[in-house]
Amino acid sequence: MMHVIQQFSLRVWFAYTSLRNHDNPMNSLVLTVILVGALLITPVFAQTTRPAPKRIVAVGDSITEGHTYPYLIQQALAEAGKEVPVIINAGVGGDTAKGILTRLDRDIFRYEPDLVILDTGINDMGIYNAKEYEAHMRQIITQLRDKNIPILLATSSVLGAKHFGALPNQAHFNAVVRRLGAEFDYPVAEVYDRMIEAGFGAPLQEPDGAHLNYEGYRLLTRAMLDALGHRDVPVPAEWKIPLMPGVIASWKVRAVEKGVELTEESVKDLKSDDTWKIHTLPEQQKNESWWLEQQRARGVSMQLSKVLGEGKRYQALATIHSDTQRDCFVNLGAGVGKVFLNGVQINKADLGTFGYTPGARREKVTLKAGENVLIFETDGWFFVSVTDDDKW
Repeated sequence: MMHVIQQFSLRVWFAYTSLRNHDNPMNSLVLTVILVGALLITPVFAQTTRPAPKRIVAVGDSITEGHTYPYLIQQALAEAGKEVPVIINAGVGGDTAKGILTRLDRDIFRYEPDLVILDTGINDMGIYNAKEYEAHMRQIITQLRDKNIPILLATSSVLGAKHFGALPNQAHFNAVVRRLGAEFDYPVAEVYDRMIEAGFGAPLQEPDGAHLNYEGYRLLTRAMLDALGHRDVPVPAEWKIPLMPGVIASWKVRAVEKGVELTEESVKDLKSDDTWKIHTLPEQQKNESWWLEQQRARGVSMQLSKVLGEGKRYQALATIHSDTQRDCFVNLGAGVGKVFLNGVQINKADLGTFGYTPGARREKVTLKAGENVLIFETDGWFFVSVTDDDKW
């Protein structure tokens, strides 16, 4: 719609300049009609533009799964006094456009978003050529358009010095994104250009040269805010990292030998004793790595090996009180395996292709009135929270 407004405005301007340059007394009347018409019709166009999204699904690979930019967008809008949308993270590390195609129902459509941010391409470059990538992207776009879901496309972030050989190929893949944006009239977040403007010497990546540090995410967020129509909103200099919704702060944990797995039968009589240790979240020991530090601050447990010893498998137990019987969601992330609520397994497998990010898997459960016992096994890292709904 904005494209229509721009075209109309240009035509008004051309008509105005053409008439102005001819000495004809009738031109004043004609000019008045044109300009009044412009003032009247432009608001009509503007009013039909889609309102600001209230629920966004961010889908992509590990750059999205890292979860920094969705929160930075929210913090930036909140600090600017703007309406803050819900942003649901549907990033899966290592994913591609073709992989996203297989999980549209599970990770996008179920949330009924009014905008999808689609940021993929880095992993695609190592598997597909640009033509194949475009075909996969078109399939995603087609399915989203069929459900009338708008899309914000994003060019990929710049790779570090270790990956300079990929840069020519990256240009072809980003050209696909820009072409699709122009063809379907979708906004494009120019992440790549923003990072190029910062210069190749700018420290924007983690040591692996692919994942972003905080400054890299700030540039990515700048590109996203611009594409969302918030060029006037500054990106926060400091991220106020919040705990994820419903994080269970107190756990009892213990190490077990590998190969010892929980079952519905074995958890019936499982109770904590002196062999279990108290583990509180968020963990207090900070990390030098930006990515690890922001995960810690958000309520991901990453230090069981320091508490209980290396090279083992772990079990964790928490008691959840509910005043009444109620339906809610147990939200899982990181290295969570089998999860049991009041002796019943609520997930039939570990996270697998669901991804690492907190809330990658959300299981609907019913809490009974009183005390509820939640037990799970993990490889050492875990995220578990309990919320009333899964729209966060």
